[in-house]
Amino acid sequence: GRSICDRLGETGVALAATGQTLTATNDQLAFFQPKSPNASWIRSQSVGTLGQKLLVTSQAIIAHGSTRGLMALSPHTGRELWRVDPSRTQKLFWSHQGQRLLLGTDSGTISGIDIADGQTRFQIRASLPCVGQAIFYGRDVLTILNRGEHTAILVCALIGRGKQRSAGTVHWTREVILANPCQPVSANKRVWIGGSRDSQSYVLCLGPRGQILWERTVPCDADTLCLLPFGDGVLAADARGVSVRILPEGQLDWILGASGDEIDR
Repeated sequence: GRSICDRLGETGVALAATGQTLTATNDQLAFFQPKSPNASWIRSQSVGTLGQKLLVTSQAIIAHGSTRGLMALSPHTGRELWRVDPSRTQKLFWSHQGQRLLLGTDSGTISGIDIADGQTRFQIRASLPCVGQAIFYGRDVLTILNRGEHTAILVCALIGRGKQRSAGTVHWTREVILANPCQPVSANKRVWIGGSRDSQSYVLCLGPRGQILWERTVPCDADTLCLLPFGDGVLAADARGVSVRILPEGQLDWILGASGDEIDR
């Protein structure tokens, strides 16, 4: 079959975790299955710049473009099923669990959307912009909001469970002084988030109700700081190759220095 590298689009290529690709030109979209050299379908429609992320389910192909917002296409024909195009939005971040999408925007809205019909099941208006895609936190979802040094961590219910737990219910929020927050990670009912403060890089650990358990400075570059779960703790790294293992209670177990030229991410 044709390699993914050969599938070029003038205005973007989106790749699904299951191997399918969606390519865009100025006026067409083409959809490819993983092992097929030929497109399953080609449709005439303009999406502007196509985002790199793609979700393919039996019901819909989910993608986003700069002129069409978040859109769902038929897997069989490419026909547009529905579209969500938030107003006053330049950046949007989306993730999914089961049959529900979570959409955050830089205008400060957080929405739960059904994949099947595109209906908005809940919407939260925040005072800060969303700056990354949500992560799943047990049965809930966690979103990072930020403007300057003001960062907020918000946890809400993605799907309702009875009268006491409707979809979109905010369980807790925690505001911290942290600039340039990185994508958080979650494990064992804890949340880790990194960023900068007073020209230093910090990693913070939050408990199940958002309480700050500890915070530590790390010798990483805040602009490229990345966190990964590592055992019961976390691994902090940057684009220069610096890596730090942080134990569950905040102790630094080991530090590896920069190993070479800085990479892209």
